[in-house]
Amino acid sequence: MSILCNGARATASEWPRARSIAAVLLALLLLAVPPVARTAAAQEAPGRRLANVVGVAVEEYGKAVDSRGRLLSDIEYAEAVDFLADARGIAGRLGGARAPAVRALLDSLRDAVIATREPATVTALHARFVEALGPEGALELPRVPLDLASGKRIYAQQCASCHAAVGLGDGPAARQGPVPAPAIGTAKVMHDVSPALTYRIVSVGVPGTTMPGWAGTLSSAERWNVVAYVTSLRANAAALGTGEGEFAQRCTGCHGVVGASDGPLTPTLSTLPPEIGSFAWQSERSDADIARVIREGLPGRAMPAQRELTSDEVRAVVAYVRTLAVDTAHRTNGAATATSGDGGDPLPRARETGRRVLAALDAALGQARLGRRQEAGDQAFDAYIAFEPLETAAGARDAGLVAAMERRFAEFKGAVRAGDLRQAQRARDAIETGLPAIVALARPPASGWGAFYQSFLIILREGFEAILVIGAVVTLLVKTGHRERLRAVWTGVGLALLASAATAAVLATVLRAIPASREVMEGATMLVAVAVLFSISYWLISRAEAARWQSFIRDKVDAALAHGGGARSRWSHSSPSIVKARRRRSSSRRCSRTAPTSCCRSRWVSPPAVSRSR
Repeated sequence: MSILCNGARATASEWPRARSIAAVLLALLLLAVPPVARTAAAQEAPGRRLANVVGVAVEEYGKAVDSRGRLLSDIEYAEAVDFLADARGIAGRLGGARAPAVRALLDSLRDAVIATREPATVTALHARFVEALGPEGALELPRVPLDLASGKRIYAQQCASCHAAVGLGDGPAARQGPVPAPAIGTAKVMHDVSPALTYRIVSVGVPGTTMPGWAGTLSSAERWNVVAYVTSLRANAAALGTGEGEFAQRCTGCHGVVGASDGPLTPTLSTLPPEIGSFAWQSERSDADIARVIREGLPGRAMPAQRELTSDEVRAVVAYVRTLAVDTAHRTNGAATATSGDGGDPLPRARETGRRVLAALDAALGQARLGRRQEAGDQAFDAYIAFEPLETAAGARDAGLVAAMERRFAEFKGAVRAGDLRQAQRARDAIETGLPAIVALARPPASGWGAFYQSFLIILREGFEAILVIGAVVTLLVKTGHRERLRAVWTGVGLALLASAATAAVLATVLRAIPASREVMEGATMLVAVAVLFSISYWLISRAEAARWQSFIRDKVDAALAHGGGARSRWSHSSPSIVKARRRRSSSRRCSRTAPTSCCRSRWVSPPAVSRSR
């Protein structure tokens, strides 16, 4: 494969550290932001890169050598050897206790490839190598729903110059390198290539070609979006329609309508079928692997052979199965259409997102009916993640309705995890009832002036609140004669404005791929604000209580002196005298260590008022 780089992303500049109290508060706010593994412009970690390079080498070797160790393709074998040579250099940068074992297994893997051992032997060594790497050895699966619209935009910007707009390999720069760009949009070229292999090649590139590694430029989510878009190019609308019909007739009884293994026949099976609609299952399997199971079935399992299907029908079923792991809100005719990005009406997209939410809820209910509570809870969480884009858009217009929907999602998740199907069904129906209103609110204003008006009102309201607080602080400083502190106030105001701009930039770029990133930011900001307000309130209340107590004592003493006489009066008189006497005795003890000073002697010049009255 060959993808030619057309541009690079600019890295964000770093803000200098401030030295004021406002800078400390700003640092606390930024520390509350969840850390990101790396930005789009950062280099891939050595362990992750090593896992991707070795994974590509093993897959290329599996296509270059047959089951008996006989060479089938010199080109792919050479690529596997080159990739393993690069892997040795990357392994040299590894640190930690795992590094020696990883290097030893990598050497064994390379020796087996050079000796053209059977692919099964190489695969077994690769499994041990991945286990030795630990968490970094596992394939970095997407953590958010795939976005074909994003993948289409990136492909058009970075890949189309070589691979062409629809992946036919005839772009203007397709033959500039030593190896022509392959037609990655055709089933013939990609039939034996799994999404995982495509992702790893996009991440590390191909040595000796114009195909660069994109791990240092594109985030993991962006690379997966490109892979999903490239996969969608292999099927058209007619093929998807045929595949959907065959899947509905032959597969939904066991696999369910979305491939979640929740069909009506699933409880009767001795072995549960795999969740073929999950991206984790599909990522390591090529179209050829899925087609082989459809045609030949699985011996000893409930998966029958479908030999009556033609080759075109099998490819259509495979193409439709691929779409089960992709966000259908971004899929039209097997390719991506950026509805909102291209100026179209985003309302159909919001409605499709609502349908996807309901499908995930139904899948969770199906898992709960089978007694699989953990899987049901995971599906319920996926439903909420699918709802999150609608929640963000609708929350600015009706926060109460969005909060009610959040409670219903929480009730649904708790019910399916507890096995309470009746409560789960009620929560699901309540969500379905409230979704149309959320979808209507999620639609942006019809014109730019409407968006401007809404934004202006929010800024005006928040601005007045900030002005009142700052005005109160400035007034207090001026009246108490501390004008020199005004500079810190204005510095804090400037840093707050910079922090707002930086937060908006981070939310729109780095945290865009993190689920509920805006909600996490809002929650962290609220926690910091609560801590600051609580500390200030406690300080003010403590000062007020001290002043009130002193006033109470003074009032009692004055009243006793004014009335005079009586036991009550004598007690009122003696109380402060006793306190004063104790203070004098404690002072005399401190002063006895040294020569008495005039200050200390002066305290005993006149006897207490109580003695005179007696």
